[in-house]
Amino acid sequence: EKLTQSPIVIFARTLRKYYRSQTLSHYVNFTEIALFDIFAVALFLGGNCGFSSILGLEARRTIFPGVRKSLVRTALLFVVTFSGVSALTSNSYRTAICETKRIESYNQVLPFFRIKPRSGALLQISRLFSQSDPELSTPQLEKKMTRISIHWFRNGLRLHDNPSLSKAVNTSQYLIPLYIIDSEHPFAISHERRAGIARANFNLEALRDLDINIQACDKEKKGKNGSNGSRLIVMQGKPHEILPSLISKYNVTDLFYERDVASPVLERDIRTIEACGSTEAKVHCMDTHTLHSMEKYVSKCPKNVAPASYGTFCKIFNSMKGSIVKEVETVSTLPDLPPNLLSNMVVEKVETCVPTLEDLQYDSKTLSSTLPFPGGEKEALDRLSRMMKRTKWIASFEKPKTSPNALSCDTTGLSPYVKHGCISPRTFYNALQAVYESVDGKHSQPPVSLHGQLLWREYNYLKSYTTPNFDLMEGNPVARQIPWDDDPQLVQQWKNGQTGYPYIDAIMTQLKTEGWIHHLARHSVACFLTRGDLWQSWEKGAEVFEEELLDADWSLNNFNWQWLSCTAHFYQYFRCYSPVAFGKKTDKHGEYIKKWIPALRKFPTKYIYEPWMAP
Repeated sequence: EKLTQSPIVIFARTLRKYYRSQTLSHYVNFTEIALFDIFAVALFLGGNCGFSSILGLEARRTIFPGVRKSLVRTALLFVVTFSGVSALTSNSYRTAICETKRIESYNQVLPFFRIKPRSGALLQISRLFSQSDPELSTPQLEKKMTRISIHWFRNGLRLHDNPSLSKAVNTSQYLIPLYIIDSEHPFAISHERRAGIARANFNLEALRDLDINIQACDKEKKGKNGSNGSRLIVMQGKPHEILPSLISKYNVTDLFYERDVASPVLERDIRTIEACGSTEAKVHCMDTHTLHSMEKYVSKCPKNVAPASYGTFCKIFNSMKGSIVKEVETVSTLPDLPPNLLSNMVVEKVETCVPTLEDLQYDSKTLSSTLPFPGGEKEALDRLSRMMKRTKWIASFEKPKTSPNALSCDTTGLSPYVKHGCISPRTFYNALQAVYESVDGKHSQPPVSLHGQLLWREYNYLKSYTTPNFDLMEGNPVARQIPWDDDPQLVQQWKNGQTGYPYIDAIMTQLKTEGWIHHLARHSVACFLTRGDLWQSWEKGAEVFEEELLDADWSLNNFNWQWLSCTAHFYQYFRCYSPVAFGKKTDKHGEYIKKWIPALRKFPTKYIYEPWMAP
């Protein structure tokens, strides 16, 4: 009786019903479903010991020899759920699993599940294998140096406070700093959605800056004692094709990278890591793109569900504030590139330098010559330093009080650098904390403060991490199903700044030209496209923002479009941004409109927001 009422058996039955659902019916053998109860009993009666015995026997194929390896996948699900992630570091786990297939990193476990990428199951499994502490995100590396490693840059384009890069540097004899550009869809976040020219240019500048910094680290040692130094290797193609090839060709033993929790990126990562599964390389992944890992937040949420309000999230964050992982030291030297790597690539005519816009099929003639946000770590740190010197401004900062139509950036302008990891979120957070402490705690508070902006980012990430189909209306459990109109011509006119409303058109022109607009300007054009005027789906607007914004972030972008269209999150949202009156509050004479719409520069101020009213 005690056994049948135990949580583990109840969980087994629930999981069995879940696996019978239509979503998973083609992915799990019904024979394996029946074995859930066997594992439940083993774990209940024998704890980790009993469980490990069953798992070890299955790995050696001494029981149920006809059952596929999905049984081992199920076993992993059980042990993580009821014994904690720490159980996966036990010798029994590693022995059993390594006898089944070479898996010495948690990230190599994910591809074993082979579940539809967009299903809720992927989300749950991904959460199970995410670590609360980046130091535990991979099994402990051996102290002796590995021979050849790859650090795969995606975000995290910096040398300061980069835990993944630091670990690669400290454990490698040779290291390939690698960035891969999909030449068909450069810098895409969602599948097959290439970045606009401003964001592409920002990325390329950030890569050039990173390459300069890497080469500067080894400038003194290059050529001495046979050293060939280091530099950033940039290759064009698909990660799931390039990485396995490099790993095999150069006998790479370890692959390091920083994890991105955006669903489209996770899907591509799973495909890539699965493609690397045929190699001998270990995969090491760290959750350091946010202040805390998503799973750490989830563990603090009631019933493991992200809170419905930002205020509740702030309480969760404050309970964890003292546990923010410390910044690691700036990388000051890198191991050499593997011998003959560059010469081999020259012979094979493989380009390894940062490409130009033309190389990626962009027309550089359409790029503005006065972009306000140069890409790269150097600019990020310089900008942070300048901002932190404005102590009074930092302490009293309230984002809603900044101007949506200022002629220059009215905020810190650091969002593109945080998004691409040119600056570490911990570095930014700690710099703000130092300013707040210098003014004896007399400073603005979340949500309007600068700390509040970083916490908003964390909250958006958590909501997207725990919500299936977060970038869609259909299949998204938190989204209201609204019968939007579908008029591609209206969307295109909005995108091109041709609506006839000067304030809206000026904002969209700035977006296309500079890749950045103030957050209240974003609110204005989002409201106009959706519930305010055009009644077009927020999904269409999110697509445009993802392409054009320098700081396009999958989680924040989709969250904010859902919010501002009253689709989800705070959908009792009463504010509607007038395309005429709102801009007048901070720019009565329409100087912003005159800057971005040259045809109206000599137009009478009285009619600048409503040209149809002119006599």
